[in-house]
Amino acid sequence: MVNNSDVLTDIEYEDDHSPRSHISVRPIGIWILAILFVLGGVMIAAVSFLALSPAANVERVYRAFHLTPEIIFAGAFLAGVVVFATGVGMFVGWRWGWWLATLYFVWTAFRSSAFVINLMLSPDLIDVIGESTTRGMQYYLVKYGMRVPINFLLTVYMFRENVLRFFGLGQLAKLKAVVILAGVSLAMVVIPSVIADLILQ
Repeated sequence: MVNNSDVLTDIEYEDDHSPRSHISVRPIGIWILAILFVLGGVMIAAVSFLALSPAANVERVYRAFHLTPEIIFAGAFLAGVVVFATGVGMFVGWRWGWWLATLYFVWTAFRSSAFVINLMLSPDLIDVIGESTTRGMQYYLVKYGMRVPINFLLTVYMFRENVLRFFGLGQLAKLKAVVILAGVSLAMVVIPSVIADLILQ
């Protein structure tokens, strides 16, 4: 007689395409990242309400990009919801949670790299975005420059075998995934920059 628990165990580990086929052991790194995403989402959503406050120091953003407080609030609040949902997805082990989290890490690395390059080419960029220059350009080069290796390492971590299996992505084509993530991240960096340039012309 076949033990049902043995059959279920075999299915759980061998059928990577079933919705709940991945292993149940959550890597400690995913615990930490999921908590950080959830807390970050709550904080972003809460801070977004400041955009509606008359005392908010966002007038420069309004003038520079012709955005109303309502649009800034809606965008920030939506970002908070997405970040929060990403944390929940990571905690549960949903595949889209892996994709959103990894996309965030890749995008942050791209965005920080672009900012460092632009800052080196145009030091006045700090004034345009409203950053204080009292600390000097070196501070911002280090601040944003450090995000590149950190998010690169987080991306590498997300591709570890135990992490992929937890999300049911043991059969993931890694090269294809990297190309997709890099392409989407690059678009997320370039397109807003182009739109901003068109608005500021």
